[in-house]
Amino acid sequence: QAIAHAHGDFYALGIHPLYVPQAEPSDLEALDQALARHRNDPHLVAVGEIGLDFWVPALCTPSMREKQEYFYRAQLVLARQYDLPLVIHVRKSADRLLKYLRDVCGNHKPQAKTSLAPWRGIAHAFNGSQAQALQFLGLGLKLGFGGAVTYQRARQLRRLVSSLPIEAIVLETDAPDMPPQWLYTTAEQRAQGFLQKRNSPAELPHIAQIIADLRGIPLADLQAAAWRNSQAAINRA
Repeated sequence: QAIAHAHGDFYALGIHPLYVPQAEPSDLEALDQALARHRNDPHLVAVGEIGLDFWVPALCTPSMREKQEYFYRAQLVLARQYDLPLVIHVRKSADRLLKYLRDVCGNHKPQAKTSLAPWRGIAHAFNGSQAQALQFLGLGLKLGFGGAVTYQRARQLRRLVSSLPIEAIVLETDAPDMPPQWLYTTAEQRAQGFLQKRNSPAELPHIAQIIADLRGIPLADLQAAAWRNSQAAINRA
């Protein structure tokens, strides 16, 4: 929050699924209070990053999956209560994420009707199926694509980003994580002493060019669409 205010940037508030193991119900109360306290802050643009992670082994036990789902659903309710967009963590969990998005939007109405779609926001680092993608879009969310799409072996993801409506796509880097192909250092290279190159938001134009090439459109067209989509995803107006 302090950095966002100092540099004219934006922030979200939420409990990330990787931090759910040490989270307590009191943390949800603290989040509720923070959202209430800062609800009129124009730099606060979303509840997030929230979601479900069914890839990390320690988070995949029955009890931890249940705890993740409890915190995820509770934060969806807060997003509805404060009429804020979402930033969602999607990792081997798309179907369960969609279930709760449907359940909560059916039971909780936002304080101000701002969109015909039940949600606004971004499904971050999307890597699901086309059917799942269309369900997220139908609920009002945009889909984030970043470094993963730059790998030629990511055939399904590259087909997806090529075929989705351009209105679906927002660009991201998830820096310093999710390095694009040209920054990635293999385990063998690391064993030989090569360092992992640093990922940063500066890689965004190169990622955008690859997505534009996959779609067969000019880079300027993708840039303009991604900007419109990002604005729509986190617009609080």
